[in-house]
Amino acid sequence: MARPSFKDPLEKFRWSVSIDGFTRLGFTSIEVPSFTIRTQSYSEGGNHLFPKQIIDSIEYKPVTLMRGVTSDKSFIEWAHGFTDILINRTKEGSTNPDGTAEKIPAGEYRRTVTIEHLDRQGRPIKVYILHNAFPIEFTPASDFSSDADDGYSMEKLVLTYESFEIKTIDDGAGSQFNVNNIFKRLIRRSF
Repeated sequence: MARPSFKDPLEKFRWSVSIDGFTRLGFTSIEVPSFTIRTQSYSEGGNHLFPKQIIDSIEYKPVTLMRGVTSDKSFIEWAHGFTDILINRTKEGSTNPDGTAEKIPAGEYRRTVTIEHLDRQGRPIKVYILHNAFPIEFTPASDFSSDADDGYSMEKLVLTYESFEIKTIDDGAGSQFNVNNIFKRLIRRSF
């Protein structure tokens, strides 16, 4: 009897990335979101030989997106939008009713990023959703070097985010993994 294809391991080079407002394919590499739970030791009741571990915080690992340089400006516009907010620039050509230049709202730089892991037919099987993501590093192209091994100039965008969730799509019935729910359960268990 043939094994159903949804049980086969996914190939690591099939994915799609959607960032609020634009969807892109053609990435050469994408880091999958992950987290580390930080703990602290404390000696309960003066028992220094067997300290207890308590949860201190959760740290999300930044996600790096790499792709070949193209004429597409979506990455650079998002990265520059964030720097515009930091240096308090105004929106180009926009004015408030009183005639003053309209400032860029602080919340505009955060986006929802969806990374879809695709099967051989191009259907999403696993979906990683980064909540409130924004760029923390942007490299518009590779350094110019005539003795480099690769022949393509690469664009790099590094994202940080507040949380992520994983949705698995199988047989029409999806299961959901939410990091925030796990963190809440861990905190409840530690007290």
